Amino acid sequence: MNFTENDYAWDPCEITLRKPKKDYIKKFPNMIVTPVPQNRKANGRKDYREQMKRIKEGKLHVWDDSRYNKAEKGDYFAYAENRIMMGDKLTNGIIHIYLINAIGEPGNRLPSWSKNVGQGDRNVLELTSEPLYKGNLREWIHLLNYKDNYKVQGTIHVKYDRIENYIQKILHKNSDVQTNTLNNKNDNSRIRSKNEYS
Repeated sequence: MNFTENDYAWDPCEITLRKPKKDYIKKFPNMIVTPVPQNRKANGRKDYREQMKRIKEGKLHVWDDSRYNKAEKGDYFAYAENRIMMGDKLTNGIIHIYLINAIGEPGNRLPSWSKNVGQGDRNVLELTSEPLYKGNLREWIHLLNYKDNYKVQGTIHVKYDRIENYIQKILHKNSDVQTNTLNNKNDNSRIRSKNEYS
């Protein structure tokens, strides 16, 4: 996940896939999607860059849940850079998909997230350090039957029945990814202590 030289937007990315090793995907996974603003001064952009730095430093890769706090271990998590108008055409946008490894309580939120007013009750999602998939957001939008100019606004929770076609086409049919399913729906995670995130 490299930034362009002006540190303003993501580099155009090629589609890449990897096989999960010790990562577990639910049998019917949902997806948490959060937008990454193109404005480098935006809080969401700063938070994203902080996480990429944490990954490089070997620290846990974390983000907060949607306002519904429904994410579970084995769900997907995605960063999305929305499509924008360039001249008279929409860009393809970018999506990077990770897996959720564990769920932490709101008390485990990072101190740097204190500027995110109104989100202090959201759970903390522990994510894989490597993306499972990198591709364009346009395909995600179309396969989920959203309008062509759809934009991800805030962190959202997308149910499996809506992303099923996307998952099947992108993460299964076009790759050799083997999903290790979680049969125990109640085994969301062990709750991590606060110092494990810092």
